[in-house]
Amino acid sequence: MLGRPQEFRPKRFLNSDIDVKGLLIPFGGGKRGCPGSTFAIMVNELALPRIVHKFNFAFKTLESLFLGNHLS
Repeated sequence: MLGRPQEFRPKRFLNSDIDVKGLLIPFGGGKRGCPGSTFAIMVNELALPRIVHKFNFAFKTLESLFLGNHLS
């Protein structure tokens, strides 16, 4: 189908009618699915709350936004 698959020729996909949007399954599925997928999903769910917890976020006041005080 692709002809010479071992060669790096990215232009061969320019006129392709294959649509891969929404088809990414990062951990596979079925019997041959990734055994660590549950662990990876749990780690990802913990990463964002930890980052938010460790950093101090500050927001500009409405007055400084509307008055154009960009030095604060």
